Formats: sequence, structure tokens, C-alpha cells
Amino acid sequence: MQPFKFILALAILAILAYGVYAYWQSSNVPKTIDIGSAVSFKSIPATECTLKNDAGTITGTLYVFHDAARFDITSVVNGAPISVHVINSNEDLSYYWVDGQKQGSKGDYGPVYQTVGLGVLTQINCGSWWLPNGVLFIVPADVSFAQ
Repeated sequence: MQPFKFILALAILAILAYGVYAYWQSSNVPKTIDIGSAVSFKSIPATECTLKNDAGTITGTLYVFHDAARFDITSVVNGAPISVHVINSNEDLSYYWVDGQKQGSKGDYGPVYQTVGLGVLTQINCGSWWLPNGVLFIVPADVSFAQ
């Protein structure tokens, strides 16, 4: 009977620890992020934001995890959706590419921010990202990146 009590105690401690973590995370997540600066991605817990421009024609999601950020943006051009992805690594090197293309670019966040046109995304609503997926921050191997 003793092993059962020990396992039960461990389970209760794990649930309490998760509760403390969930409270800390939800209380430290910003409601919005200034996406104009890569510094905004530093020292915040796992965060997921919805993004869109004022007209609602460009939408997307921003994920922030371990000082890195990933944008998945979709806009409609000539009636066809185009998806653009940006990863800003925790070393502040940014990569961007368009779905279906094998060539992307990399460089400092500021010029990538301008080139991709992230400045039009004015409606940014953030919350906790409860199940962060670090795989999202891996640059695709089938895309070559020029500087």
C-alpha cells in the first residue's frame, strides 16, 4: 500500500506544480506585443497571438517561445491566398519564405519586418500558448535562404 500513497502524493504535487506554472504563465503573458522590435519577443512566456490588418484582408498567427518568434501570415492577392512565414531566432536572425517557393531570405529582423510588410498588422491579440511546439521554430530544410 505504501507505493500507492507515494505515487498519489507525486501525482498531487505534479498537479499543484502545473497549477502554479499555469497561473504564472497566464499572468505574465502580454495582451499585445509590439511586433516592430525583436526585443519584444524576449523574456516572455510561451505566447500565441492572432494578427490582422484593419481591413481584415491579412491575417495570421504569431508564436513566441524561448525568445524566438514565428509569424504565419496569409493574405489574398488577385483572389488567391498567399502564405508567408517568418522565423526570428533567439539569436535575432530572421528567415522568411513564401509557401511553395524554394528560395527565401534571411537577415536582421528590422529589414525583414519592412520587406514582409508586418507593419500593416495592427490588431494583435495575445494569450497563453499552452502547448508550445518548438518544431515551429525550425527553418525548413527544403528552402534555401539568401542574405
